[in-house]
Amino acid sequence: MEATPVSTSMLDNVSPPMLLFLTTLIAGGIVLLIRYVVNRRSRSSLEQDSSKNPVQSTWIPTAPPLNYIPIAQEPPIYSNTFHDGKRTVLKRKSRQVNPAPAHPWFCGTFRGHTNFISDMSFSSNGKYVASSAEDWSSQLDKENVREIISLYTNDYWYDALEKHILSSDDLAKRGFPVERPDHPGCAMIDYTPYPTDSNNSTFCFININILNDKSKEEKKKDRDSTNCNSSSEHEQENLTREKKIKDKMKKSDDNDSDSAEKCDSLSQQRKRECARCHKLFCIDSTGKCLYKQRCIYHWGKLFDGRTNGQMDRKYWTCCKGLEFSTGCETGVHVSVGLSPGLNGPLKGYVRTLPLNRFNNKYRICALDCEMCYTEYGFELTRVTVISLEGKVICNDFVKPNSQILDYNTRFSGITEEHMKQKSTLTLGQVQRKLLTLISAETIVIGHNLASDFRALHIIHKKVVDTTVLIPDPRGFPYTLGLKALARRLLQRNIQENTHDSREDAQAALDLALHYISTNK
Repeated sequence: MEATPVSTSMLDNVSPPMLLFLTTLIAGGIVLLIRYVVNRRSRSSLEQDSSKNPVQSTWIPTAPPLNYIPIAQEPPIYSNTFHDGKRTVLKRKSRQVNPAPAHPWFCGTFRGHTNFISDMSFSSNGKYVASSAEDWSSQLDKENVREIISLYTNDYWYDALEKHILSSDDLAKRGFPVERPDHPGCAMIDYTPYPTDSNNSTFCFININILNDKSKEEKKKDRDSTNCNSSSEHEQENLTREKKIKDKMKKSDDNDSDSAEKCDSLSQQRKRECARCHKLFCIDSTGKCLYKQRCIYHWGKLFDGRTNGQMDRKYWTCCKGLEFSTGCETGVHVSVGLSPGLNGPLKGYVRTLPLNRFNNKYRICALDCEMCYTEYGFELTRVTVISLEGKVICNDFVKPNSQILDYNTRFSGITEEHMKQKSTLTLGQVQRKLLTLISAETIVIGHNLASDFRALHIIHKKVVDTTVLIPDPRGFPYTLGLKALARRLLQRNIQENTHDSREDAQAALDLALHYISTNK
């Protein structure tokens, strides 16, 4: 019997779709198997490595690494536990760290930061830790008085300063604008000019002939009464300088004589004393200067010259000229805009508002203003207000309402270029801004603040004036200069080149805090 042939390939009976499915299934299984084996091998290798070496952190900071901070891997804690004044040197080579904090942020934080630390970040170069108040706080921390603030709360300083607030009588006596019940909404100012020993001498400029006669007589008396130490060479220099200025005066006499004749003919017009040479000049009913007349004056102060401890002459600090010498500077007649005695009622003044949620931020601040001479007198050109911590909260240039006669640059630091380049505000805009920063309960600190509040046209009662805290031994209206007080009490030199309202406000604030801390 013959066997029948059988098919050698079972795949011949499988359809093509089924064949494709089986092929895909087998290939997928092989891939999964290979992946499983690879994962097991890599996991076992990691376990072996971890048993040999500890796992290190792989965290990468988004900010620059902390090893850039100039304190080698140590927290910024400073104490007196140093050996021989030096910190223990590490084994590895590194620079020795100074015991005192070097960076301004550490100074502000660990040596009397004026407030809580709310935020911190890296500086722009990524090498230092900085706070948002880096620039201003670092400058203040150079002064020892900045460290005193951190020792006490704001409430302590407020209570301590409140004891030295000027009374209502003192405010009126010292020329502050005050409001009286019989004149609501208006200010009354009792103005007392600052007395100078030069009044008798500067009045001699009113008449040149009188000046010539008196100067000759006084010089003869001085030559007879004083010693040879009065230096004839110095007198000759004064005489030559006086001749030059008198020549200028003669040239300007023709122009001034015409305006003087017009001024004398107007008998009903008012006259006001020049703040520089004390000569009278004419104003209209509104206080505006009618005619611009030449003014020759000494811008310095009259000091007592001493030889061997005895006063033998008086001289001007501006040019070292003798007491009755001709002025060394020329300009036009100007005034402060007030007459000696009671002035008012004056309109345009505003009162500080009671405490509310809009202006309850600053309980203590320091104020200083710079003024210039205009046709109507002293007017505001710059105002600066700083907080107790030394933060500048207002620093604006102000455009006067009337024409400027003299920028008073030597004492204000304001020039014509400043007024053109800087964005200036009006007096009304400055008043509205200050009323949002200063309330009726705010203690305002400053040096001789009467002139500042007069220029601001603001009535405020809570005032601490450094001229009252540290009075002149001669009494009111004499006052000690801010520059001399800062040098003597704060060991700080200010007003070296010119006046700066920001610098003066800071000095007045520090003087008040120094007085409180040393007179508990």
